[in-house]
Amino acid sequence: MHAKDLEARATTVEWYPPFTNLGAEMYGAGEVLRRYARYPRWLPVWVEATHSTSQNYVPSVRDLGTFYSQSLVYVKRYKSIFDQYSKTKCHFIPCPFVLYRLLTGVTLAPDQQGTLAFYSHSMVIKDVDVDFEAYIENLKSLPEERQPVTVCLHYIDVQKGVHKKILARGIDCVTFGHATSRDFVARFYETARNFKYAMCNDWTSALLYCADFGLPVSVYGPTAYYTMRTINYSTTASASIEWYTKLYDKYWPLLISQLGAEDREFATAAERQQWQIKEHARVTDLQAGNTVRRCAAIFSGLNDEITPEQQAFVHQELGREATISRAKLGWILYSALIRTPVNLIFRLLRDRDERQLVSKMAYQKIRRDWLKLYSTPNN
Repeated sequence: MHAKDLEARATTVEWYPPFTNLGAEMYGAGEVLRRYARYPRWLPVWVEATHSTSQNYVPSVRDLGTFYSQSLVYVKRYKSIFDQYSKTKCHFIPCPFVLYRLLTGVTLAPDQQGTLAFYSHSMVIKDVDVDFEAYIENLKSLPEERQPVTVCLHYIDVQKGVHKKILARGIDCVTFGHATSRDFVARFYETARNFKYAMCNDWTSALLYCADFGLPVSVYGPTAYYTMRTINYSTTASASIEWYTKLYDKYWPLLISQLGAEDREFATAAERQQWQIKEHARVTDLQAGNTVRRCAAIFSGLNDEITPEQQAFVHQELGREATISRAKLGWILYSALIRTPVNLIFRLLRDRDERQLVSKMAYQKIRRDWLKLYSTPNN
């Protein structure tokens, strides 16, 4: 792709219905769910669901505490936790990338060649640091049968100009689009089907999708290092912090049993709140690190085939053993439009603290959106 085409894809923000669950819609996941369930684009998606696979062993406390009446999970271990700890009705289904393959029957091209290399990508809250010269040298030194190499970039890295540096070194780049792109999954398979191998220098869910598609996958190259971006919490709703504190208290037994979180006594609620935030971050980072290390161990080196161990890991993390009919998924999405507001009203009527917190969060979100819309950089 040319630089201008990459930049156009990376900056094109698509429209979604008001109040839809953007977490479930992102990176084309919502589009696949809609197509599979025959659910129209103009209706909001009111189910809890993630946009990709998760490197976490257990769901987040935010997911468990969702206000949506229905939840979709793509990993079987999540369902048992939802059934035990969450008020939402949980459904175990294949991940959207698997559903897309079921819908379209997309297959590998007969003339596959080269390697699709996924650049360890930045995130909204994290920046990535890779030894760029070593990365380029690593790509160019790959064996002849793995050439040519095309680098796939996340939209944030395109916005940061990484594509210009790679193109200047004579290596092609692609991107599947902005996080809001409805065609993200379709573009993934349209591109991946033409390659013979896939690789990345760090964890990415794309490696699982590629392995499931039939491409031998390799974790290979310079290590990526991540740093948290500085966030200005002065405009962040204090009610959101209160809400997370409530969720931490509610689900702390789960964090203790599943992740090894510690429990302590504190003199004040404020001290406990600060400690819970740090302890939750510690155990979830440790958990994610364990998954990344396991993935790196399974896929490390230059691989020419998909081993039974790799296949078992991929099938587990993509929900390959799950099945759901198009009619049932449609029923879940349509019924959630009715059940979610009814459940929310009864839930808030029963819990005064939740009612007050939700009211505060709604007010503060409207205020933030208003300020973002009408303020200028000089204000």
